[in-house]
Amino acid sequence: MKKKIIFGLLSFFLIFSLLGCKKDKDPDKNPPDDDNPPIVDPEKPEYPFTNLDDGKAKTARNLRIYDHGNDTIYFGDTFTAEGYEVFMQFEETELMLEGGSQYSLYKLETFTIDDSKVNYYKEGTYTVNITGRVREVAFTSTIFINVKADRYESLGVKHLMGIKCNSYMTVPVGSTKDAVTPDGVYLIYTENKYENNELVLIEERIRSGYTVTGLDDIDFSKAGKYPVYVSFSETYGEVKIEVKTFFTLTIE
Repeated sequence: MKKKIIFGLLSFFLIFSLLGCKKDKDPDKNPPDDDNPPIVDPEKPEYPFTNLDDGKAKTARNLRIYDHGNDTIYFGDTFTAEGYEVFMQFEETELMLEGGSQYSLYKLETFTIDDSKVNYYKEGTYTVNITGRVREVAFTSTIFINVKADRYESLGVKHLMGIKCNSYMTVPVGSTKDAVTPDGVYLIYTENKYENNELVLIEERIRSGYTVTGLDDIDFSKAGKYPVYVSFSETYGEVKIEVKTFFTLTIE
């Protein structure tokens, strides 16, 4: 008789433990870890996408970031978050049939990047902060990028590595696209020579030959800040190298 009672108690605790494990893995009942927002795959999102104007009560919780494999930056390049997708995660406060809250994602088309801790001319792993805002709520998440020396060392010749220009430019409201000309444009070359374990870079200033893009998306009739991109390319035999940077255009 005692054996039957003990066996019954063990069965009860086993069933209770399995139910507890199942509950812990249910994303609809367990809130996400706000201190470690994971990187998500938009093709298979952990939570459904949401519409901010669907009338449902929702509370912003954090940012979730997806990287398409663009976390390696080479000397002369600048991290622009191209290939990254940033989502604001919300908690839907309307109860589901089984109880608990539902979490959803909203893709952000614009966000800010703080790469102040990155040395683009020294190899290593660096942190970049990405901040996203939805209406009055903003969150910041940290990602890691890798800076490496040179993807074209095999060329064995002096070759283009990067481009840089002044970081900011200001024009008055009502200006035209013709008024936007980047200042201090330099091409960055290398001959794959090293000094003190660092690659020697050669900077050459140019005043033409580059391409400026992003101006068609700017409303010059309103004050604001916009990114403007500057690119340049050179061909070495069958190898074409294209470099790109950007500056912030302020209209005031």
